[in-house]
Amino acid sequence: MAISINTNNVYILSVPRSANEKFQLKDILKEHSSLVTGLDWCPTSNQIVSCSADRNAYVWKHNQEGKWKPTLVALQMNRAALCVRWSPLGNKFAVGAGSKLISICFFEMEQDWWVPKHIKKQIKSSVTCLDWHPNNLLIACGSTDYRVRVFSAFVKQVDKEEADSSWGAKSPFQTCLYEFYGGHGTLISHTDSSYVGIFKQKGVYLQVAYPNLLEVSTVKACNAQVIISMNG
Repeated sequence: MAISINTNNVYILSVPRSANEKFQLKDILKEHSSLVTGLDWCPTSNQIVSCSADRNAYVWKHNQEGKWKPTLVALQMNRAALCVRWSPLGNKFAVGAGSKLISICFFEMEQDWWVPKHIKKQIKSSVTCLDWHPNNLLIACGSTDYRVRVFSAFVKQVDKEEADSSWGAKSPFQTCLYEFYGGHGTLISHTDSSYVGIFKQKGVYLQVAYPNLLEVSTVKACNAQVIISMNG
């Protein structure tokens, strides 16, 4: 398990297998120069991505010697990185930023480097939460301009082909397929049929967007916000 609590470092912990065991610190990942703001563990490989207020990301890969090797990802943004999520196939990750953009990062084999591509259209404030569609081609974001948006994150260098979805026909990178007003987004999640956002708006509310119906439902929910990532 990887955690970071008000620090520049990432802590790797072993998870107890029984009630008699305790969490054990296995490693400390030290590269960021400012507060770590987001973590995610790759769903398809033993890699962790971290982002920080230092405006950079690192991809940490566990090598054969049992050490975590960092690779710097220059996100090319002028404000703090605020959140990060791996794509379902693990060949891309998305970083939301205070500079009103999403950085979609993919690995360029020839350059041996992580390359960022920016989604900027229509975003008018800090991106505070992200989630990928199961098809690996769409990304949803919540931001402090009180909007939730669904964008195409198709990258021809790593994605085999575009595909239609319930959000609309296949579209080139950065196309906004859906947008609705919701409030200050703190968490967002996706199912096969809808995006679910949790917003702070005179309390905490759960909003569900149904793409086929072009409809948004709202119910009151509990308050929760966690920066944590777990593999397996």
